[in-house]
Amino acid sequence: MFRLISHAYLKDKSIIDDNVDMKKLNPTIEDVQLLKIKPLLGTNLYDLIVTQASTATLSANNKILLDEHILRIMTNYIVSESTDILKYRFMNKGVFSKSPENAQNTDLKELQYLSDKYKNIAESYADSMVHYIKSDTSKYPAYLTNSGIDKVKPRGAYDCDIYLPEYYGED
Repeated sequence: MFRLISHAYLKDKSIIDDNVDMKKLNPTIEDVQLLKIKPLLGTNLYDLIVTQASTATLSANNKILLDEHILRIMTNYIVSESTDILKYRFMNKGVFSKSPENAQNTDLKELQYLSDKYKNIAESYADSMVHYIKSDTSKYPAYLTNSGIDKVKPRGAYDCDIYLPEYYGED
């Protein structure tokens, strides 16, 4: 799977330290891309951006969307989703908490706070991106062309247990 965000970008633009083994974050990066970004863009626009990015043929509009919106969203979701991954190690003898010698271990409440903080930032960026796309859909015609059972239609930026049809542009 082609990843839209590079390890170098993630380390440069987030609080993730240079000494983090990025291989441990690859599954999280892919999950964020498929479970957070794809539903925001819809299948057709998502597939178009991934294809163009993987072949270095991004259109000007898609480059703006990737550079100014998608990468910011991904960075914050990855930080949010990786707080527990960076704290715990799954080994053949069980699950262990790892901490450097002169550091204090964080508790689950602190991890949840950090996770929520970066999720909120990611959702704010996502909301901004959805409004940006909807403000001129002529720049992103693939955003509106998702039909069929195998296609993900674009959704709003916030996870919500209540369905609000007017939020999704439905009557």
